[in-house]
Amino acid sequence: MTRRGAGSRPGRLPAPLAFPGGNAGAPVRRGSPGPGAGRKAPGAASPGGQPESRTTSLGRAVSSRPAAGSSPLADVLLGADEPGGRLPTTWPARLDDAPVREVAPRGGELHYDEGVFIGYRAWRRQPVAPAHPFGHGLGYTTWTYDRLDTDGLTARVQVSNTGDRLGRETAQLYLAPVEPDPERPERRLAGFAEVTAEPGASARVEIPVPPRAFQVRDTAARRWTTRPGRHTLHAVRNVEDSLLRAFVDITGR
Repeated sequence: MTRRGAGSRPGRLPAPLAFPGGNAGAPVRRGSPGPGAGRKAPGAASPGGQPESRTTSLGRAVSSRPAAGSSPLADVLLGADEPGGRLPTTWPARLDDAPVREVAPRGGELHYDEGVFIGYRAWRRQPVAPAHPFGHGLGYTTWTYDRLDTDGLTARVQVSNTGDRLGRETAQLYLAPVEPDPERPERRLAGFAEVTAEPGASARVEIPVPPRAFQVRDTAARRWTTRPGRHTLHAVRNVEDSLLRAFVDITGR
């Protein structure tokens, strides 16, 4: 697949995570047309770049409730507000660890030879763990994931705030086929939702599971098709976690 007209931004990045070809802002590499595909936008948290306060897929601004006349960043650093950011990309420890390093267009074109295995989907096939995985984020409290129930259409996740202050957590759902499928990623983001709880309290959040999460694109027929079989639904804090899981059986058409 080829993208034309990918742009870049001037500037320099610190070594060793500078982009190849002197390209300070990675070309826009938009996700595949599959469900839950993240997008890498200029300024988003990409290898070597600096994250900005903008929403991209799972990412969100660092502070959602800035007080009048205050700095959102200062509120977070001083503990007045809870950090709400979750990484919409994967950060490597070294650029050489990244599954895709050729991000500079050649002749005005940027080829997607990795197919659907882009972003965190490609990292799941790597033998090297990233420094910070897709969906990673921190806060001023701690959480446990207590229970996951699903009927295949909706997932209900119960979490508990085990810290000593009010907190906000982003529960994430990832879907994985039980039987390996070379045309599908090992895990794909199916949904996510925020939940807020007082210290020592538990809270429940419902997350819809879209039917598209169980489908693949049939390029010959130009339509989405459902893959039957058993799937594992993971309720976690980021794509690399293994906290709660449930099974969903799907009948194809």
